[in-house]
Amino acid sequence: MEKKKRIALWLLIFLTLPVFALASEFKMKDGSFIKGELRDEIIKMKASLGVGEVNLNPKDIVSIVGGETVEIRLRDGSVIKGVIIGGGLRLKASFGEFVIDPKLLARYEGSPASPEAAPAAKTGGASAEKVKEGEEVAAGEAVESKTFDLPFNTLWQGVVSAINGMGEKTDQTLKDEGKITTKPREYTDSKTLSAGGFEPGQVKYSLQVFVISLAEGRTKVALDASFEKKKMKVLSEEAQFAEGLKYLRQVFYERLEKVITP
Repeated sequence: MEKKKRIALWLLIFLTLPVFALASEFKMKDGSFIKGELRDEIIKMKASLGVGEVNLNPKDIVSIVGGETVEIRLRDGSVIKGVIIGGGLRLKASFGEFVIDPKLLARYEGSPASPEAAPAAKTGGASAEKVKEGEEVAAGEAVESKTFDLPFNTLWQGVVSAINGMGEKTDQTLKDEGKITTKPREYTDSKTLSAGGFEPGQVKYSLQVFVISLAEGRTKVALDASFEKKKMKVLSEEAQFAEGLKYLRQVFYERLEKVITP
């Protein structure tokens, strides 16, 4: 009877081993390895593309490259670079839970995708929105972002042409980071100004356009805008202008579609 109990105990231990035998691996910069998984909790990250704070579900993470700036690849093929808010990655391993400094991490490879994986990322404010795989968006629709079956360089040139076609002047062009910002200018569409409760000559805006390389030669483009309302001749304040943002996105994507369509 005692022998049967011991066998049953060892069998129970053996059956629990695959949880860690199949666990992912964290390779540290000192050459050591840690077997484990990311804790099942949202990872907050400040993205370097200017899209603000991003909330990532560990189930959607394919890999992490550590360093001063962390690079995270998601299951939809997108890559996000930035800094982990809070300064640490929370792990669960066979010997317990702990936190590692992303600067000390060389690379982490995630486990295979689970069927119940949640959406990859949510960003605050009017920033880049994930477009579902296979989703088609009609030309001219005022969406936050659109995904194209074209490589990065092709879309980058198309975005530059579309911006120039809108009469915008670029303030900053960072191709390595996939970001273009335009110089502030007066907002002139009278219909949307009236809908937003503004008067002509009262609002200035600037654009921020993000071009993000995805897997399999696909590229995502997202447009954001910031608005300022004139208070006095020399003073202004940040303004919310949903109608203006919608209009600018519509004009931009219409021009982009025309530029990249053969």
